[in-house]
Amino acid sequence: MSEEQGALVVDFGKVLDISNCKFFYENLPVVTGKESSLSLDLSLVEKIDSTGVQLVYAIYKTAIDHEIEVNWSDISSQVKDAIEILGMNKILFENKEG
Repeated sequence: MSEEQGALVVDFGKVLDISNCKFFYENLPVVTGKESSLSLDLSLVEKIDSTGVQLVYAIYKTAIDHEIEVNWSDISSQVKDAIEILGMNKILFENKEG
């Protein structure tokens, strides 16, 4: 997780499941609304479960509630599949073309 020119960047690494979601949640910077945008980097994720998808949604929803623009980095096929299986694709990608 880093900040670049007013943008908060969250890199989820290779595994996003119940074993490490608590770490991500506890170590996320507080979203204050001062950020101009939030970039979610899910490009390296090879393993994700429903807890991981819920964490991504919670981060996304918090940013939207604070009127922060959410940008998606390249999303791995594993993440795309998990989001689609759980029926979250319309919610998470409602403002994303393609």
